[in-house]
Amino acid sequence: MYPDQAERTHVVVGHPVVCSHPDLFIEVMPRSGPSGGYLWHVAANNPTDEDVTAQFKQSLDLPGLDFEEQEHTVPAGGHLVMQE
Repeated sequence: MYPDQAERTHVVVGHPVVCSHPDLFIEVMPRSGPSGGYLWHVAANNPTDEDVTAQFKQSLDLPGLDFEEQEHTVPAGGHLVMQE
């Protein structure tokens, strides 16, 4: 980023989906939708050796991302897709 260009640049910084458990990895990836907008892939990866239950919620307002707050248990070593 170039702070000198701030008047000409729009930046959103942060993770668009967060969860209540620090050991989970959250994947949030945009892809092109059929009408030119975005579709979003949201998933969680649990690298631990125990099942983890966590609350997930959207934290940034991004075009096309409509992620409702939800709770899931991600199995040990597992990967859970919450939105495709």
